[in-house]
Amino acid sequence: MVSFGALVRDDVKPHTLICGTIPSINSFDRGQYFATHNNAFWHIVGDALGHRRRPPDGGWKSKRGKPIKMPAFIESKLLHKEPQLRYDEQVSALLAAGYALWDVLQV
Repeated sequence: MVSFGALVRDDVKPHTLICGTIPSINSFDRGQYFATHNNAFWHIVGDALGHRRRPPDGGWKSKRGKPIKMPAFIESKLLHKEPQLRYDEQVSALLAAGYALWDVLQV
C-alpha cells in the first residue's frame, strides 16, 4: 500500500491543509480520498460548500458487491440535496475554496 499524493491547485494559494492518514480499502479501490459511503468527510465538505456528495456510478456497494444505502444518521443531517457532485467535481470545489488535501502517512 502507498498513500495518495497531495491535492492542491497551482493557481489558488491554500489557506488550510487537511491531512488524511491511511486510506481505506474502498479509497484504494477507487483511487479517491475518503471513498467509503459512511465516511462523513465529503458530506461535511458538501454542506460547507453548498453541494451534495453524489454516489459513485453503480451506487454504493458492500464489500461483497451488494447495493447499500447511505446511513440514515448521515443522510438525515445533510443540508443540501442538490447539486450532487461527482468526486472530481467535489475535489475541484474544495481546492478552489482554498483547501489542500494530503495523505500524510504512507504504509
